[in-house]
Amino acid sequence: MKDLSELHLLLVLVSSDSSLGVQAMTYILENRHPDSIILAEIRSLLGILHGFEKMKEMQQREEEMKEKVGFLDGLVALREGMHADILVKAGDGRPIPAHRAVLASKSEIFKTMLLADDCKAAPAGDTISLPELTQHELQSLLEFLYSGQLPQPEQEASSTVRSLLVAADKYDIPFLRQRCEQRILTDLRAANALDALDVAQRCSDGMLKERAMRVVVDKAEEVVFSEGFEEFARRNAELCVEITRALVSNKMTVTNKAEHDGGCEMH
Repeated sequence: MKDLSELHLLLVLVSSDSSLGVQAMTYILENRHPDSIILAEIRSLLGILHGFEKMKEMQQREEEMKEKVGFLDGLVALREGMHADILVKAGDGRPIPAHRAVLASKSEIFKTMLLADDCKAAPAGDTISLPELTQHELQSLLEFLYSGQLPQPEQEASSTVRSLLVAADKYDIPFLRQRCEQRILTDLRAANALDALDVAQRCSDGMLKERAMRVVVDKAEEVVFSEGFEEFARRNAELCVEITRALVSNKMTVTNKAEHDGGCEMH
C-alpha cells in the first residue's frame, strides 16, 4: 500500500509540475531498494516524461524561432515601400520599390552594382533592371531577400523556383540557391526531371544534375516519350548526348550484373 500511495503521489506531482515529478522519481530510483514494486512503474513513467519534456523543449524552440523570424521579417517594408531608395525592374511590369542596404547585404553582385560609381545597371532614376525575370519572379526574389523564405510549394509554381535558382546563381545569393535546390529535389520526379536537368546545367549544379539524371535513367521510357522531350532535345543537344550515354552505361551495368549472377548460379 505504501508503494501504491507513493505512485499516486507521484502522479499528482506530475500532473501539477512534470519537472518536479521527474526529480521525485529520480530520487526514488536512486535511493529505494531495487525490489520495490513501484520501481518498474516509475522507470516506465520516467521514460515517458523525459520524452514529453524533450517535445516541450522542441515546441518552445520552434515558437521562439517563429517569433524571431516574424520580428526580423522585412516584408512590410517591401510591400509598403517604406523609405525605399531604389527601384528594381523586371522584364515586364512596373518597377518595385526596394532598399539598397537590403539588396547589398544579401548579394555580392548587387553590392558591387550599387557601389560602382559608373554602374550601368543603375542609371539616372536609381533603377536596377533584371530583364531575365518576370514581374512575379522578381517579386518572389525580393520577398525572399527580405524574409529568407520561399512561399509554400502549393503557393509557388515549380517554374518560378527554377528561375529563382538561376537568379541565385547569377547574383551570388547562396542561401536562396540552397533553398531552391532543396525545393526542386524534394519535388523531383519523372514529370519534371528534364526541367531540373536543364536548370542544373545552366547553374553548374553538379549534385542536382546527378540526381535529375538518375531519375531520367530510372524512368527512361516515361521521360523520353513525354510531350516535352522533343522540345528539350532541340534546346539541349549536349544534355541529350549525356542522357544517351547514361542510358547505355546503365544498360551495360544491368547486362553485366545479370551475366555475373547467372554465372554464379551455374557454379
